[in-house]
Amino acid sequence: MRVFLGPEIKTLTERAIGTAYEVYNTLGQGIVGPVYQKALVHDLRERGQDVGLEVPSSSRTSSRC
Repeated sequence: MRVFLGPEIKTLTERAIGTAYEVYNTLGQGIVGPVYQKALVHDLRERGQDVGLEVPSSSRTSSRC
């Protein structure tokens, strides 16, 4: 299934993925996950993004398995 995103969502997605790559390339491999997570949140906030860490959300799932 192909999903078409609006330009605002596409830009936000590209920014988040690009920042994630930068964080990984800066820290390298072998660092525990929470360190990457905090670094990513920090970098996104520095770039003006309103980012939360482990924000609760609700989701709907199909009752069919």
